[in-house]
Amino acid sequence: MKKTLAELDPPDTSRDPLTLRIAELEYRLATDGLTGARSRDFFLEHYTRFAQSHGTLYFIDLDNFKTVNDHYGHSAGDDLLRGVVRSIQRLLAGGDFVARLGGDEFIVLSHLCHPADIERFGDQLRAACGSASLRIGELSVSRRASIGCVRLTPQTQTHEAIDLGDTAMRCAKSLGKNRVHHLNKHDASRADLNPSVDELRLALERSEIGYYLQPIVRCTDRHVAGYEALLRWERANGDILAPAQFLSTMTDAYTANARPPLQFARKATEWVTVDQGAFCCFNISMAFLESISSGHDDWVPEIIGSSPRDQIVFEITETAVNSEIESVASTVNALRDSGVQVALDDFGVGASNMERLHTMRVDIIKIDQRFVRGAPGNKRSQDILAGMIDLAHKIGAETVVEGIEDADQFDLVRSLGADYAQGFYLGHPLPYQRT
Repeated sequence: MKKTLAELDPPDTSRDPLTLRIAELEYRLATDGLTGARSRDFFLEHYTRFAQSHGTLYFIDLDNFKTVNDHYGHSAGDDLLRGVVRSIQRLLAGGDFVARLGGDEFIVLSHLCHPADIERFGDQLRAACGSASLRIGELSVSRRASIGCVRLTPQTQTHEAIDLGDTAMRCAKSLGKNRVHHLNKHDASRADLNPSVDELRLALERSEIGYYLQPIVRCTDRHVAGYEALLRWERANGDILAPAQFLSTMTDAYTANARPPLQFARKATEWVTVDQGAFCCFNISMAFLESISSGHDDWVPEIIGSSPRDQIVFEITETAVNSEIESVASTVNALRDSGVQVALDDFGVGASNMERLHTMRVDIIKIDQRFVRGAPGNKRSQDILAGMIDLAHKIGAETVVEGIEDADQFDLVRSLGADYAQGFYLGHPLPYQRT
């Protein structure tokens, strides 16, 4: 007789030998031997019950997990995977379960059906994955997660559900990682656009990837004081792809020794700083920071060219700063000592922001766009935004509020004392032409 989920606990050693042996075999078949999660076979066997009840599938992939094995060894990676599973299991309601597909990929099947419950639980899962950590000497090692969320129906076949979850998870990766992405009707076409590392390397060799520039305005007089250089891929077929559609793959291409479009970066900095007399911001990745700290490649002089160093701003991304914050801080401080400015991007997103401010010296704090959304007319949101601006000023940093989409938002951040603002209301990213 088939066991239910609740009955599949570790075997009771008080049973008679034959019954105990059968129970042990059932438990081993149903359990991933490394992590204690349910096995892939268990998932395949029990999937239909969740689909029939219109449940939800969460496809989880840990961000940058490979670096744990590379830096600290596979036993450390195994310990972290076990910690992630324990954190997830503490969230699960009766009958729900987490299964390991392989590597650092997991699936959670839940009976949740209400959209608000599904969204809330997705955020809880993401937080649970990020909270799992292990101590290695003085280091606390953890990894965040990208999660794809799929509503199930009785018509959704098992392998189709896995593919849909994988697609949604990859969309979460392409949008910046460390987030939950709910599958929508556009994702199939977006997934088709996600290139391979080989395509990216060829595009870089053909000089198809360059920069568009988006203005950053000074709040006091609305003067364009700076620009953010944003990658764009102009494909041979005429399509223009934004970073969300290829940035995670591009980071992998850098790891595979592809070189960034440095000549276009240098042209952008010279147009902004020399021709326009403004500062120029570049978002930089963990691969970029590692290339500097290792001494393998110093791309900084090639980007700066003849531009004044104090007009160059390197933005440290959310995904670039994780458990290796001390190492990143050392590289960031060396950049600042060389004369360039450093910005902390996406401020307010993630639990480690305060630790970053404590550990790293930064010149600019870019406040994430979610804090200005809905802030006009919402006193609580305004107080939070004002507090973030005040905090930045107290540590000697200037502020850029991102995501300004209308006049009310701009008037609000100006009244709260923000130094700069950026968003579609103030200017879209556009190609530039140096005369």
